[in-house]
Amino acid sequence: MRTLLRVALAGLLLLALAACSDAEDETTLEGEPDDSGEEEEPDPDDSDDADETDETDEEDEADEEPEEVDEEEAEDEADDEDVDAAEADEGNDGDGDGESQSVTTFALREIDGDYFVESVQTTTEPTEAVATASIEAMLDAEPADPGLTRPLESSPEVLGASIDDGVLTVNLTEEVRDGSPGGAAHEGAFAQALAHAGAQFDSVDAVSLQVEGDPIDELWGHLDWSEPIAPDPFMRADVDVETPNYGDTYATGSVLEVSGTSLTFESNVQFELRDPSGETVEESFTTADQPGMDQRGPFAHQMDRPLDEPGEWTLVVRSPDPSDGEADRAQYTAEIAVQVEE
Repeated sequence: MRTLLRVALAGLLLLALAACSDAEDETTLEGEPDDSGEEEEPDPDDSDDADETDETDEEDEADEEPEEVDEEEAEDEADDEDVDAAEADEGNDGDGDGESQSVTTFALREIDGDYFVESVQTTTEPTEAVATASIEAMLDAEPADPGLTRPLESSPEVLGASIDDGVLTVNLTEEVRDGSPGGAAHEGAFAQALAHAGAQFDSVDAVSLQVEGDPIDELWGHLDWSEPIAPDPFMRADVDVETPNYGDTYATGSVLEVSGTSLTFESNVQFELRDPSGETVEESFTTADQPGMDQRGPFAHQMDRPLDEPGEWTLVVRSPDPSDGEADRAQYTAEIAVQVEE
């Protein structure tokens, strides 16, 4: 009997062990993959790489979008520049008789037999040939200031003006030979007017003259024209007043502001203001910013006395004369009349 019980217990124990073993196998199949059928879990590093790729793509897209905006802004800026250019052209309108542009030309001021080459602002029809326009204005236009004259008594036609290797070549008609009142001083002044008209352009160092297309050696018998003529800084007017201009109009109570360039003794420029009765009501001076002994410099000066009554006022501009009249060259003096209205 005892033997049967032992056998029965042994059998039950075997069954229990077999059941446990089956349960472990099921757990292994359902929860933990074996080496042959392993399920790959997401790698954290792979996730980071993916995030970085997404961020790079987003940054690339962000970089591309501003480029498109920049192109649009560039187009807008180009349009703005076109508008500005159009407005600048409209700003050249004259006084109702068509478009015009300002041109710097040169005239002569004679003082006691000495000639001073003086710059003058004038208006011409719009042109890209500014050098030609400047020469034409110099030969044709009468200066508003009665103290100034054209460099020639005749009015030759400008057949052409060209710049090559720093030389402005001016081609005039035969009438140029009839343009001198005589004398070496006037011929030299005419040559310097041409030279300074050319020197206003950065690409010009000197001028040469042709008559009817042919180079010349002489014009009026006083000057050698066989070589280009360079501008002489000491033939320019000692003082070039840019504002006010002769004949400008001011309202009663205005104050004159004077500006220009000069090359004078100790850089000084002297002023005298006369009222409509001719009485001197103010005398003053200023110092120009001359960079060197033979270099012109700018100046600006405001007069103290207001233009307090209508009529013609006169601004007298002088260069100082340390020689008290003993110098070989006359003291530069210019009178600029302005109108004062109520």
